[in-house]
Amino acid sequence: MRRLPALAVFVGLVLAGAGACTDGGSSRAAGRLSVDGRAEVTTVDGDRTVVTRNRTLHSGDQVRVLDGKGVLGLGNGRQLELRRNSVVRLGAGAATANGAAVPRGELVSGDVLVTAATEPATVVVGSTEVTVTTGVARISRSLAVVTAVYEGAAGVATAGRSASVPALRQVTVPAPGLPSPALPLVYSPSDSWDQRYLGEAMDLSNQLVARSRGFSAQLATGEGTTPGFYRQLLPALNNEPFDASLFESGRAPGETLVGAAITLAGAKDTFVSRWANVFAFHADGAPWGLVALDQKVGRSSALTIVDDAINRRAGPAEQAAPAATTATTVPAGRIPVPVPTTAVPSGSGGTGTTVPSTGPTTVPATSPTTAAPATGSVPRSERGPVDLGVPLVDDTLNDVIDLLGGLLGSLGK
Repeated sequence: MRRLPALAVFVGLVLAGAGACTDGGSSRAAGRLSVDGRAEVTTVDGDRTVVTRNRTLHSGDQVRVLDGKGVLGLGNGRQLELRRNSVVRLGAGAATANGAAVPRGELVSGDVLVTAATEPATVVVGSTEVTVTTGVARISRSLAVVTAVYEGAAGVATAGRSASVPALRQVTVPAPGLPSPALPLVYSPSDSWDQRYLGEAMDLSNQLVARSRGFSAQLATGEGTTPGFYRQLLPALNNEPFDASLFESGRAPGETLVGAAITLAGAKDTFVSRWANVFAFHADGAPWGLVALDQKVGRSSALTIVDDAINRRAGPAEQAAPAATTATTVPAGRIPVPVPTTAVPSGSGGTGTTVPSTGPTTVPATSPTTAAPATGSVPRSERGPVDLGVPLVDDTLNDVIDLLGGLLGSLGK
């Protein structure tokens, strides 16, 4: 019985401590930091510690990544990924039904990658509050606050105004209360987070741009401006409400081809709605790979449709017909000479076609003013042999000239 007062005092102290932790929920807001590299943790009291592995953080603790990266887990599928020079302070949000405060991050400077797998995750950036409802988003703080959503969706609230950020879009807040419209996400090939989530879209953009420009360069002026032209290249358009109303003046044929291919491969909404969304998103600045990802069109599907259309436009390869000689127009006083041809055997790496060995050749006339005597031949030793540097031609011409000279000499006698 003597121990009861002491036990009561101990229980009272425990309950008092528990009440203090519940008050405001701030002490319960905690996160687990995992570091791959080095991070500096500063507590509310100002103590600084360099962390290279794991550490539990409490409300008010601040993390700066010195090298590598750090991941701050907030529980229930919420996490913040930090990279070099990212500075995040751990805070507490509104209390839940059971009295526990929901931990959230405060981005002091740099970038943070927010993941909300099962529960929304909130990050405060100055006077702006970003809530990733589901998915993954990159939040950057420099001269402006930029929220770019890779997957899912997010909401931005600033000075009484709000904006929604769908997947593959971003919203910029240059000043409190001035959120921009949601525009296509701007990525950088050198950004590791962009590469992680958009690497395939970047590659597809490069592939489709090359095909678009090449296709447009093949066409004559005015070609590729009618629905019938694209129905021939993309037979699936014959099953869709595809007409002249979907064309836009000034759009390059290659752009129309790529956009039509993505529209056909997509499955969201109706064909007309997809067509409008595809070209509107691209017109806002989204590269073709991002447009395809927005329509849930894979790399293989998009490239296959575009390549098949380009091949239909090219048609079967034209075969060059062999010719024995090539007619050539030459100036007066010159004698056109047939160009000898050389057959390339099909079994020796060639195609079995006949190609000219040198090109058209002309031979100077023996005399532009004086004709050879008709009563006899002029010996080759006197007139000199024809020497063009082509043995086959030289021998042929010399033999023909000698033969004609002999015939003329016989007739003269």
